[in-house]
Amino acid sequence: MTCRPGLRGGPWGKRRVADLRSLIREIEGEVLGIVRFCADEVERQRADPDAVCWMVQAWLDAMVVHRRASDRRGFAQEPPRITLEDVSRWGALIEPTKNPGGGLFRVQELRIGSHLFPQAVLVPALLKDLLDRQHQMEPDDFYLAFEEVHPFLDGNGRCGKIILGWLSDHLDHPERMVIPNPWGIPNP
Repeated sequence: MTCRPGLRGGPWGKRRVADLRSLIREIEGEVLGIVRFCADEVERQRADPDAVCWMVQAWLDAMVVHRRASDRRGFAQEPPRITLEDVSRWGALIEPTKNPGGGLFRVQELRIGSHLFPQAVLVPALLKDLLDRQHQMEPDDFYLAFEEVHPFLDGNGRCGKIILGWLSDHLDHPERMVIPNPWGIPNP
């Protein structure tokens, strides 16, 4: 095994290795927390077990996008914004078999029980308007409004939880989120 220069020897070598090991432990904890959260969510929704991997992939994508945007903007400016492309991509990652076509939004009408969601032709405009107001709304209110638009055939709740994690600054620790429950589905 070879080490990069600076990692071995000298007064800083051992410290860098210790810092790296500490970072790895921290990240492992975050990722395990995310996997547990996603597994619980998929189980709660009685979704396909493969959906755990899909949701984790979308969650980690959101973390990467958020961190890159934060690094570019710095702390003095407005928090990073979720884009229409982000939501579309997460929808495709979360349910690749039910939301095909690169995560395009649903093209058919959708009803759950007696509740009819907005017409499919209105979804892109409704979602764009909602995303334009994302930093003017409380995270819980945004989540509920997103769930009301229901832009995908399936995976809306899982995508909404990623968005809630982003807006409430809990992407690293989703277990800390308090999730609004608009449908009355029992939460663990």
